[in-house]
Amino acid sequence: MKKRLNIGIENFKKLMEGNYYYVDQTDMIRELLSEGDAVSLITRPRRFGKTLGLSMLRYFFELNKDNENEKLFNGLQITEYSHYHDHIGKYPVIHLSFKGTKQLTLESSLLQIYRIITNEYIRHIEAVEAYGYYESQIKAILNCTEDPGIYNNSLYLLSRILFEYYKVPAIILIDEYDVPLENAFFRDFYDEMLVFIRTLLETGLKTNDYLEFAVLTGCLRISNVPYIDKFGFTERDVRDMVQYYELGNEVLDNMKKWYDGYYFNDIEVYNPWSVLNALKVANRDMERGLLSEENYLMPFWSNTSSNDIVGYLLKHADDTTNGLIDVLLDGDSIRKTIKQDITFGDLRDLKTGLWSFLYYTGYLTPQNVKIINGEIIADFKIPNEEVKLIFHKQIDARTAEVIEDSKLDLVYKAITEGDAEMLSGELSKILLKTISYNDYRESFYHGFLTGILSGMPGYAMKSNDESGYGRSDVVLKHIEGRKAIIFEFKYTKDEFQMVAMAKEALDQIERKKYDSDLVSENFTEITKYGIAFNRKKCHIIKEADR
Repeated sequence: MKKRLNIGIENFKKLMEGNYYYVDQTDMIRELLSEGDAVSLITRPRRFGKTLGLSMLRYFFELNKDNENEKLFNGLQITEYSHYHDHIGKYPVIHLSFKGTKQLTLESSLLQIYRIITNEYIRHIEAVEAYGYYESQIKAILNCTEDPGIYNNSLYLLSRILFEYYKVPAIILIDEYDVPLENAFFRDFYDEMLVFIRTLLETGLKTNDYLEFAVLTGCLRISNVPYIDKFGFTERDVRDMVQYYELGNEVLDNMKKWYDGYYFNDIEVYNPWSVLNALKVANRDMERGLLSEENYLMPFWSNTSSNDIVGYLLKHADDTTNGLIDVLLDGDSIRKTIKQDITFGDLRDLKTGLWSFLYYTGYLTPQNVKIINGEIIADFKIPNEEVKLIFHKQIDARTAEVIEDSKLDLVYKAITEGDAEMLSGELSKILLKTISYNDYRESFYHGFLTGILSGMPGYAMKSNDESGYGRSDVVLKHIEGRKAIIFEFKYTKDEFQMVAMAKEALDQIERKKYDSDLVSENFTEITKYGIAFNRKKCHIIKEADR
């Protein structure tokens, strides 16, 4: 029986004991021990395996009864390291994860962090209760007292407690250290959260005599903290999995097109979350004899992320930035500087940190990286089809916001009065406020049109309604009267073909008899519009105008 594919299991012990397929990342342990840095940082986008990686470190280093965790590492890369026996199961470990700290307010976000710290104190309760100092502070932490001053040095204090108890320096592991900061930025309490997180980390990680070493994970780098370039599946990892589950070269090619394309220090990697999900679906369908690209090529990563960073970009982008997004969506690259020591505060100035932010959070990938006059310069591009789809979805969402904020009275007036010229002008005005990009799709215009028409007073809208010999794009039916309106649209990349395409759309209404059901329903006044879209322009012809 083949090993199961792991979806969402982030506990290393559960993974290894549950007969799951594991892409070996344990050589990172050797790298940590060889480098000997006091604090190391692992930067990768969300869902790239960082949480499982820290869990692996905990089970390797943490003191445990009879060193029973050693069997979890049998046959893995770290066992080839000659000194691994000197370190496995030898240290007390402080393990925190800030993944679940996204809350609406500063107070609720801080409370989540307090609870995480309190639970770690409770996990080490034997050592905590044996410690004879700072009793009032320890009691307050165990009671999860809502006072940030109590927790400022809580990491330092717990590492000291563990050292006094075990006579061995502690290892501190902090997963997704920057999630509270990201959430705070988008919730408008970034400065306050930054003060707390900075104090917590500085007191726990700097000049701490009770610390063996610390490892943090996150999307963004920290000044003067060395980083370890781990996590993400390599080409070989994905090829081995596809071969193991006997899925064939076509599946492998599709994995590359949809989920590959990330580069970190010239190492090409795939998105592990999406690959695992896709392979699980493909493997299930293969066993049923129903393998279909439509099932396994899905935006798995985007469905687990808020994508706030892309939404923020589109909301605040100026015309220049929109033009660059246009270039990216067209499959080309843009040359920009990689800013390494970037913070969420830098997002306030889109010109200085935007593109680096999109890189570190997984929405862009760098190529042709060079150092010019002391700056790191790279050609950024969208890494794969999945991420491109995220941009499309965010653009559609932004378009919906533009429609919601627009005054549509004149649009509705033009429709009811049958003024095609006025309608063309009003729709074009709204299109001008949307994001410009070359890769327009008919689905974009369909969403644009239905978003506007769905709110037309006195009318019920149907989209892609089947009638006659096909489906019309949009039909409006008056709720009380016998009036109906049919819209059919076309998209053309050639501005000079707009008039012809609008006529073709109108001809299609007649040719395919889209009005047949309306006639049978006794609608006596039926208006028909043919619309041609070209980027941010539209041309509209009404039946009587031809």
